[in-house]
Amino acid sequence: MNHPTENENIVEVRNVSMRFNLSKEKVDNLKEYVVKALKRQLMFDEFYALQNVSFTVKRGEPFAIVGENGCGKSTLLKVISGIFYPTSGSVSVGGSIAPLIELGAGFDMDLTARENIYLNGAVLGYDTAFMEAKFQEIMDFSELWDFVDVPVKNFSSGMVARLGFAIATVVVPDILIVDEILAVGDFMFQQKCERKMQEMIDAGATLIFVSHSSDQVKKLCKKAIWLKHGITQMVGDATAVCDAYIQDMENGGHGLVQEPPSPPASPAPQQEEVIKPPKKSYPFLNYLRVLALSMVVWDHLGPFRAPQWRLGQLVENTVNRPLGIIQSFGAMGVILFFLISGFLLAHGAGSSQDNRWRFSLRRVGKIYPPLVFSFLSFYVVQRIAALLAGPTWWSQFSLRQWVMGGSLACYFLGQPDVINGTVWYLFPTLLFYLLAFLCYPWLKKRPALSIVFMESILAAAAGLSHILQLPLVLQSMAAMSWYICFPVFGMLLYYLSEKMLPLWQFFALGAANYVILLKSMVLFHPDYYENSPYLISFGYAFLLFALVLSLGQHLKANTLVDKIAKISYSVYLTHMTYGSLILTYLAPVLGYTAAFFVTFCLVGAVALAHYCLCERPVSRLLGALLKTS
Repeated sequence: MNHPTENENIVEVRNVSMRFNLSKEKVDNLKEYVVKALKRQLMFDEFYALQNVSFTVKRGEPFAIVGENGCGKSTLLKVISGIFYPTSGSVSVGGSIAPLIELGAGFDMDLTARENIYLNGAVLGYDTAFMEAKFQEIMDFSELWDFVDVPVKNFSSGMVARLGFAIATVVVPDILIVDEILAVGDFMFQQKCERKMQEMIDAGATLIFVSHSSDQVKKLCKKAIWLKHGITQMVGDATAVCDAYIQDMENGGHGLVQEPPSPPASPAPQQEEVIKPPKKSYPFLNYLRVLALSMVVWDHLGPFRAPQWRLGQLVENTVNRPLGIIQSFGAMGVILFFLISGFLLAHGAGSSQDNRWRFSLRRVGKIYPPLVFSFLSFYVVQRIAALLAGPTWWSQFSLRQWVMGGSLACYFLGQPDVINGTVWYLFPTLLFYLLAFLCYPWLKKRPALSIVFMESILAAAAGLSHILQLPLVLQSMAAMSWYICFPVFGMLLYYLSEKMLPLWQFFALGAANYVILLKSMVLFHPDYYENSPYLISFGYAFLLFALVLSLGQHLKANTLVDKIAKISYSVYLTHMTYGSLILTYLAPVLGYTAAFFVTFCLVGAVALAHYCLCERPVSRLLGALLKTS
């Protein structure tokens, strides 16, 4: 998962409309309402609070929403915050949000300020220990020490606002959403809030601000959008937008007239039934991705290549053998990658507006071009190395073998790739995407059914391959199908975390998936089953993933981690080939330990170049093509 960096969009609002049904008649009681609803006699007027609103906000860019009362400002903020789902259109948010929309809305008025601090902190996702550490900071900012043990019902509105603001801003979020809160409280409090928000902006927070005060907007924000009757009137420089808005108000609201577009069509019934998980980012996934990558690179360039390497033996004797990780860290790292793939696919399917073809093309398109480029570039590099220093280990392979490896055709024919053996991981990943393509509507509507479908296919692949004489291609696909059980577990973890599956379904489907995994291992890889490297590694990987997922809200995005995670696929494609070639030349000169760490750094540089030359341009081109198609 890529996270926005400076100059990239952190919020994207695309053609968002928000419709409300306003009752035309009064209904006196619940019985009358139910009877009329069943008879379809309830009459409603459709009211569009927002109509086809589009804009983007860049990271670190203070952005304002202006307009008269009832124009849709607060509704728009609630859509961005995830409180409302838009009737049509989409909203993409690339970070954590602190919505300062209704300060004190989560307070229990019968509890004291002290008690409400812990209560409101729990609502915001903070544990007791965290709130205890921040308690003095909150009280110092609110200046309510004299009333700390007084019930909030005895507070004035300004005091409630002080306490609510102090709690809501105790942590610097990626996005700070502010709705007219500076109009509450005395002048000194307003000044204090302004300074606090400026500090958060300076610390990297992106401000989205609603205010009737044009002076505040011009002072705090660089860009703005002007709404009128839910319709965009102007987007651009904050000063220019405010001036146009003020001029319109001075003209009695007739200074700028824009014909409203025709109301967007009502969503089809099947779209209304789609399960829409919250549009979230998952910073913790990048931590797991970097950890998995480190495990794989360590295993392939360390103990795998040099079994007698002393540092590798030390890790083997102190970590791997005591913990029962028979196959070092490589298996655990790969399983973590599979779990991440399943988690992100489930998330992407639920929030995507694509059909199954576009959804699948996005994923396959991110795999194949960088894969082909990695083979082509390394073919040239190793040929140059052979000319300068003599034949390399890769000089023995024919052009046909290079083509078979770079296209993954070797795996379809049951012939493991020997040029870059790490790319085997992509074959079951593609098979997983194929299953997702087949059950795509269920991914969006019925998560449990999608899991059952995948597990049924995997069970059938394990059973039929040993009963029927299948063609070679199908045999190869069946032999690798057991790896798909791992991303299915990732899907289950996502559905459980987003409360899209009850706990009993999670355990039932998880148990069935585990049985299929065991059966497939016995049939296709009995040596793996007997030695249990993947079973043990799976246990560690699953528990680690579940633990980090449960703590995800406390893991904030880290720039270095995000950058490494961004190039992780390029590192995966290049580390075995380029790393082995570099080690071949450096190890005799530097010794293996020094050569390993130098190679580790050089592989990172190669992967960065690979990402800049191929992966990033291809991703942007693919996005542009699918966006315009």
